[in-house]
Amino acid sequence: EALDHLVLLEAPIVPWKWLAKRGVAKYDRQVIDGDRAAFENRGPGYWRVADEASFPAEAMDIALGCRQTSDPAVPKALIERGVALYPMPYDAVTQPTLVVRGGESGVMLRMGQADLARRLPNATAVVIDGAAHWLANEQDAALAHAIVEFVKRP
Repeated sequence: EALDHLVLLEAPIVPWKWLAKRGVAKYDRQVIDGDRAAFENRGPGYWRVADEASFPAEAMDIALGCRQTSDPAVPKALIERGVALYPMPYDAVTQPTLVVRGGESGVMLRMGQADLARRLPNATAVVIDGAAHWLANEQDAALAHAIVEFVKRP
């Protein structure tokens, strides 16, 4: 209720609890329990970045540094709690909501984001071309423009 607007960037919300459980299991194996010093571009059904060669090295260093120094129990708990929320309370989100997806993130997130935008009562969907799941560091100007235009609307 305290929010005027809500912006969801590549929200990892899928339509069904069984699919969320599968995605969480793969994410857990790959990211949390996997090699915490390595970057794997393919996530559970999506691409993390559209173009690894042009992704900002500083952003990648920060992401890997966070993975290496953080307690794996924290993301484990977060993703397990997320699955426990299903079925999602879509109707409770009445604020204008911008659902943003990277155009190169893959079929899983394309379907999930379309479903999310359809289920939220007051949602607008936007696709940022040339970006994948980590779109905030790939197409900053386009993302900022989409958010400003969304918030400026009456």
